[in-house]
Amino acid sequence: MKIKPWYYILLALLAAGVFLTTIFYWVKYQDDNFTCEGEINIIRDNVAFNALLHFKFNNGKGYFNSLGNLSKDGKVTERLSKALTFNYTNYHGYIIMLSGENKTSYTKENPLAHIVPDFFLYSERGFQIKMIRQNASSYLFLQEETPLFYCTRTNK
Repeated sequence: MKIKPWYYILLALLAAGVFLTTIFYWVKYQDDNFTCEGEINIIRDNVAFNALLHFKFNNGKGYFNSLGNLSKDGKVTERLSKALTFNYTNYHGYIIMLSGENKTSYTKENPLAHIVPDFFLYSERGFQIKMIRQNASSYLFLQEETPLFYCTRTNK
């Protein structure tokens, strides 16, 4: 029995289709399941806040934590930690997040209330951020086309 050449062409096209589909879904999975770390410095009037940030994105569920220092007039006044869960969706390069459970290291008046968005302070608050992949291991997070921080992928 002789096999026709079109059979090999069809088999090659089928194999190429399976391969390309696998690559497409692997890249999509990588963009929706990652952990990254960055650093942010916010200065407003005589108050400065610098912190290490850790984000984990996992199929629409996320986790954020940070550890930083709040300074007034150049002197560190408080060491602050923050942890929260969030739900998110990825829409045309934008991540739209809704904060969930929210834990902080401070118990008195919130020292970050006038510095950071409500998303990081309270439960059930929304936040939209643009995420641009810079290379295989990092992202640039922007708000209204202004760079906020550079986030490097980690294996944590």
